[in-house]
Amino acid sequence: MQNEKVFNECIRQALDLGKSEVISYMAKEVFKKYKESEEFRTYLKWKYIEGDQANESCFTQFRLLGRGGFGEVYAYQEHLTGTLYACKKIDKKRMKKKNAEHTILIEKEVLERVNSRFVVTLYYAYQSKKELNLIMTLLSGGDLKFHIYEVDRKNKGVSPERCKIYSAQITMAMEHLHSENILYRDMKPENVLLDSRGNCRVADLGLACILQENEKTSGKAGTLGYMPPEMLNNSEYAYGVDWFAVGCTIYEMCEGRGPFIVRDKSKRKIDKDLTAEKTKNDDVAYKREHKAELLHLIGALLAKDVNERLAEDLPSARPIMDHPYFEEINWERLEAGLIEPPFIPSDDEVYAKNASNIKLPSDAEGIKLTDEDAKLYEEFSTGRNPAPWQEEIISCGVYDEIMELYKSGACPKFVVKDEGSKSKFCTIL
Repeated sequence: MQNEKVFNECIRQALDLGKSEVISYMAKEVFKKYKESEEFRTYLKWKYIEGDQANESCFTQFRLLGRGGFGEVYAYQEHLTGTLYACKKIDKKRMKKKNAEHTILIEKEVLERVNSRFVVTLYYAYQSKKELNLIMTLLSGGDLKFHIYEVDRKNKGVSPERCKIYSAQITMAMEHLHSENILYRDMKPENVLLDSRGNCRVADLGLACILQENEKTSGKAGTLGYMPPEMLNNSEYAYGVDWFAVGCTIYEMCEGRGPFIVRDKSKRKIDKDLTAEKTKNDDVAYKREHKAELLHLIGALLAKDVNERLAEDLPSARPIMDHPYFEEINWERLEAGLIEPPFIPSDDEVYAKNASNIKLPSDAEGIKLTDEDAKLYEEFSTGRNPAPWQEEIISCGVYDEIMELYKSGACPKFVVKDEGSKSKFCTIL
């Protein structure tokens, strides 16, 4: 036994020495030659282009998509590639009025960390005179709440086939977020949007927080009706709060109503006290017939005690993925985007209520912006998000065009769309 330990230690030291020698040789010899190569100059040129500051001149603004608590969301087209995005415009004064600076920075930080086909992607972050701008994936298929309640008002909910695929995709989204130590805390149908192919993407990560290993947090966050008992009881919690909300969302898709939401006599507003009590004390009830596997999954996700809940407070979704309800799901093909969704949004339909009828409150009058605010805006304005932007350039096939136009002289700082050109590229000023 002693000889084996000595042998293993000798092997480890030999490998460490070999690794050190290889790194030293690469640094002194190989990298020196690489810095003198055309490939290295091309790399530096690309990083220069990538770091060029994004601003309003890089985009064309199209129609209004929606309104939120801090501003409006518009469809934007990027000039270099012609790609359409959603621009979330955050009014600086309204953000300051609501003391939401930390929330916005956290959302941006979280978006920069994630890379999943089931979570919205951040491509650009920059500021204009009055707003902070997040340029993200354009999701034209509408949110899940609209599909549950507005598409067929006489038969609310979605089909069993759609429910299963959406549930699997939402599970994959949570799996990715949790693998990055991100606790979502705002899982609900309204925050799940469909892309043009009918796939789900989780959005609106403003309430997310980043946990350290084995860490828990506290405090109420999210939407009543989706908060689990441990959060309502002001106990510490971790990833189990997201799995509870996933259970609420699956229930809502198959039943066409929330499992715990109680409305007041007018049926317009949620009765907060009764909804909280029902969440903490009542079992879920069903008005429709469902398969036993689905009922068991929902029940396991909605367990009042997090230690009895499926996946508990674990960051891994494996216990959920292994549930019999998902027996037919090939998770590798799903993650690769190789499973065709049962519903594909029509290009001729608008899957949203009329956003122009939603008025923003003018509650930011008299708010003054300071030098400290300006520093925060500079921290926010990081321009292009490297990995998604690189994927965009490659997928749009304009890499060679860009490198050719930037070949001679200093890289220009502004581009405008060439109205006379059929290309999706742009003219350099």
